[in-house]
Amino acid sequence: MPFVPFVGVNHNGQSMLFGCGLISSEDTNTFVWLFTKWLECMHGCPPSGIITDQDRAMQNDIQLVFPNTKHRWCLWHIMKKVPEKMGGLTDKDEVSASLHDVVYDSQTGEEFEFTWSSMLQRARSARKEQRRRKEKRRGYESRGEEKRWRKLPWCRWRRADERPGRLHRK
Repeated sequence: MPFVPFVGVNHNGQSMLFGCGLISSEDTNTFVWLFTKWLECMHGCPPSGIITDQDRAMQNDIQLVFPNTKHRWCLWHIMKKVPEKMGGLTDKDEVSASLHDVVYDSQTGEEFEFTWSSMLQRARSARKEQRRRKEKRRGYESRGEEKRWRKLPWCRWRRADERPGRLHRK
C-alpha cells in the first residue's frame, strides 16, 4: 500500500505535514479521489506548487484536480535515474560529475543556463571527435581490406591498369 504524504512549507520556511493517505492502487481514479479529498480538507485552497516523482498518471491527475498548480518533478528522482539513462556511454563518470556540478552548483538561473549549454557543447564536441576517430579507424580497416583483396587475380576491385593482360593507356 503506497503512502502519499502531503508535505508543505509554513510561513517560517519549515516543512510541515499537511495530510497523508494510504492508497490501494496508483491509478487515475485513486489519485483523483485522494486529491479531491485533500482539497476538501484544505477548504478548497489548492497548493501553489506540487513536487512529485516522475509518475505520468499522477501528473495528469494533478492537472485535473489542481489546474492552476505548478507541477514539478523531484530533482532527487531525476538524478537517481541518470546512470541508467546514460546507457553505453564510455565516459559515464565524467558526464555524471559534470551534470552534478551543473545541477547542484549553479546559484542562479542564468548560471545554470550557461553551464548547461557549456556542458552540452563539450558533449557534442566529444561525440563528434569520437565519431571522427571511429570513421578514421573504419577507413583504415576498409583500405587495408581492399588492398588485400586487390592482390587476388579474380577480384573486381582491381583497377583496370592493374589487371593482367591489359594494355596501359596513358
